Amino acid sequence: MRSRLPFFAALAFAVACTPRTTPPTTPAPAPAPAAAADTTPRIVHLQRPLPYPVPFSAQFAHAIRAGTRTATGSPGARYWQQWAHYTIQTSVQPRFHRLDGREQVRYVNNSPDTLKVLWVNLLQNFHSYGAIRTETAEVTGGMELDRVEVMGKDLVETSDGPGYQVTSTLMRIAPPHPVAPGDTVPLAFQWTFEIPQNGLSGRMGYSGDNLFFLAYWYPQMVVYDDGAAAVAGHGYGHADQRRRRPGAAYRVTHAPGGEERLGGARRDGRRPRPHDEGR
Repeated sequence: MRSRLPFFAALAFAVACTPRTTPPTTPAPAPAPAAAADTTPRIVHLQRPLPYPVPFSAQFAHAIRAGTRTATGSPGARYWQQWAHYTIQTSVQPRFHRLDGREQVRYVNNSPDTLKVLWVNLLQNFHSYGAIRTETAEVTGGMELDRVEVMGKDLVETSDGPGYQVTSTLMRIAPPHPVAPGDTVPLAFQWTFEIPQNGLSGRMGYSGDNLFFLAYWYPQMVVYDDGAAAVAGHGYGHADQRRRRPGAAYRVTHAPGGEERLGGARRDGRRPRPHDEGR
């Protein structure tokens, strides 16, 4: 054992004294230059979106078959349109914020149908008690009817026989006789209402210095068109019909009370002249 120790000691010493060599290092390769952006304009072909087919309503399809409309919506060869001639006299009492009116209407039935019922808009009743509203509104009592005359006969409010019924902003009239195709029926109304300071949708009212602007102030005939005729009159007076009016001509006379000035606009946007008929 003694004879081997020097050898191992010498070997350990030799290993310990051997200098360490650092392995050669290879430098990292330089990053490749970034490729230049391709700025060549490209033509992208997009497929044109196609709209879904638009289905015709039963009323519109009926009108096409009847020849009153075409598939494009333009009038057909058998197109017809109702007409109303209005003659209106009004007066305003600024001190009492009140409007009084009288009206004569000649309603021409150009349709091929016999009308057993007529509908009239009383939009001022938006401000009546108990009216169905989707927005807050000043309650004034709405339009008070003093007279309803059809075919020369005064009608009363009734649901039985000739007469009229008022439901919110709509009046249903059962005339003394049905209105045949081509007939002209005379109607007359007399009414009054308190002018709201901030009226329906802000389209009418008055300011603190009694500057009045008026809308929805007279009874208006509800449109009866080929769409309503398609459902045998059941669509006549429907909400969609109430938003539209038949063709009409107007002659409006205002009786000033000596304390107001009157201004207005015609349908074509020009200022009315003293001899103009309302349009």
